[in-house]
Amino acid sequence: MSLFPLQSAIMAGMKVVPVKVLPTGYLDMEDLKAKAKKHSKDLAAFMVTYPSTFGVFESGVEIACSVIHENGGQVSLHYFLLSNLVPY
Repeated sequence: MSLFPLQSAIMAGMKVVPVKVLPTGYLDMEDLKAKAKKHSKDLAAFMVTYPSTFGVFESGVEIACSVIHENGGQVSLHYFLLSNLVPY
């Protein structure tokens, strides 16, 4: 897997649709739900950087995954920051 999933998706010919983030750094779930529904016919994947580049452990990650799955997509965990999940 590339360390640059956004660029890889674009190079593969996919349309990338950004999801808004709240000022707190958390996903804007209403924006995610609206975009997942709007693009459900062509929804392929949702990439989650966990923790986010804001350093946030998204409390709604399970809800986000459900929203994507309910609209026909798959979820990919961007593991670039995986070291934050594994204790030393």
